Amino acid sequence: MTPRPLGQLPYVRLSRVGKLEYSRRVPPHLREFMGNKATICRVLPCDTTNRGSVAAQQAWMQVHTPIEAAFTAAEAAYQAGITQTAEVTPVSPKNAAGIGAEPWRNLLNAGDNGQITTDMEDLLARLVLEVATGLASAKEQGTSAPIQQAKANVTERLLSNVLSQLQITPNSQAYQQIQQRLFGYLPMMEGDVAKRAQGDFSPGDIETKAPALPERKVTWEQLVEALQLDAGGIRHIDGVGITEDRIKRYWQVISEIQQSSDKSFPNELDVSDARRYVQELQRSSWAIRSQQKRVGVMQKLFKIAIQYGYTDTNPFQSMAIRAPKGSEQGTYRSFTRDELVLIFNHIKQKAYTEKSLVPLVLLATGARMSEITQLRHGDLKKTDAGVWYLDMVHDADGEFPHPLKTEQQNERHVPLHPVVIQSGFLDLFKAGENGYIFAGSKDPSVWSEWFQKILKREGIYERKVTTTHSIRNTSIDAWRMAGITPEFRRAFTGHTSKDVQENTYGVGLKFMPDLLYKEIIKVDWSWIP
Repeated sequence: MTPRPLGQLPYVRLSRVGKLEYSRRVPPHLREFMGNKATICRVLPCDTTNRGSVAAQQAWMQVHTPIEAAFTAAEAAYQAGITQTAEVTPVSPKNAAGIGAEPWRNLLNAGDNGQITTDMEDLLARLVLEVATGLASAKEQGTSAPIQQAKANVTERLLSNVLSQLQITPNSQAYQQIQQRLFGYLPMMEGDVAKRAQGDFSPGDIETKAPALPERKVTWEQLVEALQLDAGGIRHIDGVGITEDRIKRYWQVISEIQQSSDKSFPNELDVSDARRYVQELQRSSWAIRSQQKRVGVMQKLFKIAIQYGYTDTNPFQSMAIRAPKGSEQGTYRSFTRDELVLIFNHIKQKAYTEKSLVPLVLLATGARMSEITQLRHGDLKKTDAGVWYLDMVHDADGEFPHPLKTEQQNERHVPLHPVVIQSGFLDLFKAGENGYIFAGSKDPSVWSEWFQKILKREGIYERKVTTTHSIRNTSIDAWRMAGITPEFRRAFTGHTSKDVQENTYGVGLKFMPDLLYKEIIKVDWSWIP
């Protein structure tokens, strides 16, 4: 294993005792294969705290290698369990007939070409013995059960290679149809063999009347696997790549398209199926942006399918959902000053809880709800100049995850406005402690519902217009009114700078809290109740 590039040590953090510590969260689906542990923590065997040093790199490899092997083994065990309980594949009646005829066609063609192998001879002998034994047992026992068992055994022996070739597992109804066709074509097979015996090698009934073997189907699992490979892996396993949550979103859309089209495989879809799904989205109550994201998921999957040679066409390529004329994109509006007074007076009149501080921190920082409610004790830092700031870092797989919407692109240092410091917010951070500063749910929807109740009681709530995101819009408007330039506003919120030089060279403005602080204090929030 070659050393990782300097500075790139996934899962490593500085422990409370000042040591480099490897901390890796075990996803829930793997815990039963890893001793029911939620987290694996190991202190790196080195004296340095410099993550970019050779000693840290070597220590990381020493710890990471066996842990990675354990994760790989656990994932393999999990996938094996999925394979054993995987949903079976539906098969149409025509395809069932084609599958049932294929063993006879193979035997007939092998005989025509003089390619009957020893294995084929042994197979035929076993089949004859199987049937003979079944008939004898049925006569002796006075029941048809031995015959049915013999037919099942014959079916399994003849079809195993064909089904493996197609990579399908028929459901019970389809398997029964295939078995019926298999034995139903036996008289045809006997007739064609008799023709060969008389020197007639023209195409027989089994070749002309039975449907051809269906083409091997491309599965959604193959496309999702290709997506993961294209992304570089799965984040919680490889340290890089696509996240589990995003994979779940892909499967959600796949399920929707399967229900819409009533088709099980991606290469069965055509433009009419794509059009039907898009029209169903347009008739749904989903927001325009949500509809567009779903179409984007299918476009991405089929682009990957073409890239990896699974299909030649992308039925979603030309599909697009546009906002209707007269509608507004991003309709969350800012709060007025009077509305903010109502909101904060309502909060002030209630019994104080740590939750009471969240709206003020959102307003003064412009951060997203999840970015604040999932803050950890170690996320509060102070510059040499004495500026307190929040170290917004994307950490989706740590013991206490703190994911950011656009991952590393959203990372930034957010200076704290004096009004936040005066509120007592800093008291929530405990030096040397791990974990979140806010107790309770980390689900943003729980916090959004809490805030929505406040809006409804104050008569401010408007569906899809006033939400927690309205606080972020209010912050941005306040920065504009204070004359803060777009460059600084983007740095506050973690939005990508439009300046190539800013994105490419140096640490970037969003990691300069001392400079950002001088701008953020231009807004006066002292009037907030």
